[in-house]
Amino acid sequence: VCIADSDQFLSIIGGNIQEAVIHSEVQNFIKKVPLFAALSKKKLESLIKAITMQTYNDGQLIITQGEEDSKFYIIKSGKIDIIVNKNYIRTVNETESFGERALFFKERRSATAKANGKVDVYVLEEKDFKNLLEDNLKEFLLKRLYLQDNTVELEDLDYVGILGSGNFGSVYLVQS
Repeated sequence: VCIADSDQFLSIIGGNIQEAVIHSEVQNFIKKVPLFAALSKKKLESLIKAITMQTYNDGQLIITQGEEDSKFYIIKSGKIDIIVNKNYIRTVNETESFGERALFFKERRSATAKANGKVDVYVLEEKDFKNLLEDNLKEFLLKRLYLQDNTVELEDLDYVGILGSGNFGSVYLVQS
């Protein structure tokens, strides 16, 4: 058993107990985010140093469709509604993230993100986000973005086969 006085303890944790507690909270949260679960220790530390937290109240806009923005968001607590052309699309929950599309493709924001109640989000600037990307993480995010592509038209799809028919119509398997 090693006993340390308060000065030695503060020296071990880096001098500020409040900063050490916040660092630990952020680290524990980030490890729960599936997107960052496989980050190396070095990348995880870089992420923790670069991340900031912002709080939004109910109804407050986090991003607005059509605007230019260079941030990536991870929901720490609360829920965020995603709206495209004034139509509700879905709700994003704790540990989920959004905003990568604009960073990868240099596009304006494709949706509005609106706080549904009080929301705390971790924010990462574009340069810090891109520094974190390892090949497998970048590939995963790009695949996720291509799945969200809403520019596919019915004429772009190839018929594969019929899956079933019922009183209200038929269901077909198609591919893009």
